[in-house]
Amino acid sequence: MKLLFQRLLTAGQATPTKLQDVLSYELTTAPSSLFDTCGMMRTCQKSLLAKSLWSADTAATREEMLSPSLHHVLDGGSLLHKISWPRGTTYKQIADLYVRYVQTQYASTTVVFDGYALSTTTKDSAHTRRGLRSSSDVEISPDAFLGEMKDAFCQKTTISKISLTFLAPS
Repeated sequence: MKLLFQRLLTAGQATPTKLQDVLSYELTTAPSSLFDTCGMMRTCQKSLLAKSLWSADTAATREEMLSPSLHHVLDGGSLLHKISWPRGTTYKQIADLYVRYVQTQYASTTVVFDGYALSTTTKDSAHTRRGLRSSSDVEISPDAFLGEMKDAFCQKTTISKISLTFLAPS
């Protein structure tokens, strides 16, 4: 109602603005293309961007990928979905799979995992949305066996709190 009142005031003023121009925009406080009806920021299709980036990356030759002059920065969350997890393996064995994959595919690499401060960030709405479907916390140690499917594990909000120290090769 407040927005309609503002528009009527604007239309009633003696300005060169045409009434048709004033009333041609949506009556919303936030752009509906960016925010849903609950006020949460809409999600993008990161999978399309990731697919495009992965395919662009594979266009390089093997020699170029292993060149010491090239440094790769990989999204650790995206990397989690890149490799299948065999049943009956420990978290250490799964971590070793990732380390071997990165070492064989790229020469110089930094893997970055999603980590945000406790203050307000642009990812707050995504964390809230994910929190609605998260399951219980999982105790992770190198010798513990994987107790669930990879997709269920990767959807947990607590994954960003996991100590990843056992990923470093010994």
